[in-house]
Amino acid sequence: MWRAHAPPLPFYAVPCGAMASHAKPNIKKTGPRRKDKNVVGKAVMRLRVAQDLSRALFAARAQVVGLNLSPHAVKRIERGERAVLDLELRRLAKALRVPIGVFLEQSGISQDDSTTVV
Repeated sequence: MWRAHAPPLPFYAVPCGAMASHAKPNIKKTGPRRKDKNVVGKAVMRLRVAQDLSRALFAARAQVVGLNLSPHAVKRIERGERAVLDLELRRLAKALRVPIGVFLEQSGISQDDSTTVV
């Protein structure tokens, strides 16, 4: 049987021009992540692997000392995709049971690299 009018289209099938002006498409941002957000990531990974800790176990140990990290956050720190605050660095050192200076030594930063502010 022939119908005079087609049924209405679902909201997701309406052409863009017919959508409300406030509606935004759900576009996931993709692309390369910056890998220069910290200088201690590689040192964290070396120390974690040297102690034979998985990322999940290290994240659990970090939570015990007061640093709320997921295994994914640990991975992002190690890759340099996540910044590390100074307070977090102290707790990372505590979770790895090393002095805080070890991170800077293994990152190639010495006390001589500091700059003088006039």
